[in-house]
Amino acid sequence: MISAQSKDTISALSLLENAANRKANGFLRVTANGVTWFIYLSDGKIFHANFSVEPIDRIEIYMRQVLKTRNQHPEGQMFEKLRQRIAGAKLDDFYPSYDYQALYSLVRKNQLPAADAASIIREITKETIRSLLMLSEFTYSFIEDNRQFPILWSTNFLSLSKECQDEISDWKALGARIYSPYQRPFVQKNSEDHGKYDYLQKFLVGVDFNNLALQLNRPAIRVAQSLDPLIEAGVVGLRPPKSQYAKLPRSVDMEVDRDLSFDMITATQYKIVCVDDSPTILQRMNDFLDGAHFKIFTVLDSGAALTKIITIKPDAILMDIDMPNIDGYKLCAMVRRNNAFKNTPIIMVTSNSGLIDRARAKFSGATDYMTKPFTQSAINDMVFKYVVR
Repeated sequence: MISAQSKDTISALSLLENAANRKANGFLRVTANGVTWFIYLSDGKIFHANFSVEPIDRIEIYMRQVLKTRNQHPEGQMFEKLRQRIAGAKLDDFYPSYDYQALYSLVRKNQLPAADAASIIREITKETIRSLLMLSEFTYSFIEDNRQFPILWSTNFLSLSKECQDEISDWKALGARIYSPYQRPFVQKNSEDHGKYDYLQKFLVGVDFNNLALQLNRPAIRVAQSLDPLIEAGVVGLRPPKSQYAKLPRSVDMEVDRDLSFDMITATQYKIVCVDDSPTILQRMNDFLDGAHFKIFTVLDSGAALTKIITIKPDAILMDIDMPNIDGYKLCAMVRRNNAFKNTPIIMVTSNSGLIDRARAKFSGATDYMTKPFTQSAINDMVFKYVVR
């Protein structure tokens, strides 16, 4: 039941405060610029929140961050299966949303400790509330729902909002250059002393501040603060957020003049062809490698791959083994028969991990071998090993 809907001058902070004061049960839906935020409440306390841009990616990021402290790593295939299962679904098609239910399912099956699930939900909720509080215009509705559901974590709105507002202040203090945790830093090749910071290239490949926070086990705002002097000095540049994140609010009013040169891409770009019959895998490769250093070409049909490889003349090729029409072994051998690609790195990417599979890949001319599911750091390590030297 929709109990309120408006586009007036009420602030997001007041909206949440009102829901808390009347001990609301259900969820608040807020929409702005094509993005929807969902805040779930029980007796006025927030027990989960998320927004419609890549919600499963957030689960994966924070789950890896939480488990990393215990040297545990979730299987990447888990998230791919979840994405496939809920393809086309909306967060409010479920109560609570499907991302919350996915975490609860892992707890119920003893695949994730309840305390870790609580930490993940808290971080996702903080990220959601932080971006929500930066909205100036929005429409909203409140859907009452008294259904009982196991609550893994909840908090008083006032303490959470204070923490989020403090972080917003920290982001604003960085000024106009760094306006979003979804901006993507990269090492600028035209800097006079960039050589001193070549070690950063391995980390700054297609990642935003949130992804860097995962790798470094530090809050995104602290990572941004650490890189700010290098950005100021021109050693590190900034690419804008990916298109899906560009719709989210920014920490500064973008009417303020800022140096747009920080969005310019000045690094050398290497061409990489990715061949796989799975659109999901190709999208992950593109997302993981998207950055100042790489131009990604994805090929879904292995039968057309050779022609495209000859046309593109890539610096490296990533290809699946199990593909219809022409499998990876055969395609790799065909590429190697062309003199122009005798030394081009070819990396097999497959779920097959046996010694025989590895030997066969080597025999067909593959340079190296990477198993699915792969992480961003794994694919970056492989590409830097053979391409960026």
